[in-house]
Amino acid sequence: MTESTEQGKHEAALRQMQAEMAQAGKQEILEIFSELLDRLWERINSLIGETACVAVFRSALLEASRDHALLQPIEIHSSGISLDGLNTTLDALERTAVRTGLMAFTDNVMALLIDLTGEILLGKVEPLVQQFKQKLDKS
Repeated sequence: MTESTEQGKHEAALRQMQAEMAQAGKQEILEIFSELLDRLWERINSLIGETACVAVFRSALLEASRDHALLQPIEIHSSGISLDGLNTTLDALERTAVRTGLMAFTDNVMALLIDLTGEILLGKVEPLVQQFKQKLDKS
C-alpha cells in the first residue's frame, strides 16, 4: 500500500471516531435533560396538578421552539414529556444547539413558574435544576 492510501484510511478512521464521540456527547446531553425534565415534571405535577403542569410545559416549549426549531419534535402529554422525536433528529444537530435549545426550554419552564406564582414554586424546583446544570457542566 502506498503512504497516501494509509494516510487516507487513518484520516477516515479519525473522522469516524470524532463523529462517534460527537454523537455520544449529544446523547449524553439528551439523557441529562431527559432526566431533569422527568424530575421537574414529577415535582411540578405534584405541586400544581396535571392540567396546569401540561399547560406550563407546553407554553414553555412553544416559546423556546420559536428560537430553537430543533425542539419542535418534543411531545408533551398528560403522562409527561417525550424527547423521542428529538432523539431521532440528533445526528443532524450540533451538540451546542441541542444543549442551548434544551436549556432554553428548561429556563422557560422556570420563568413561567415565576410569572404564575412568584418565587413560591421556584424555591421548590430550583435546587433540582441547579443540580442538573452542574451535571451538564461536567459533561
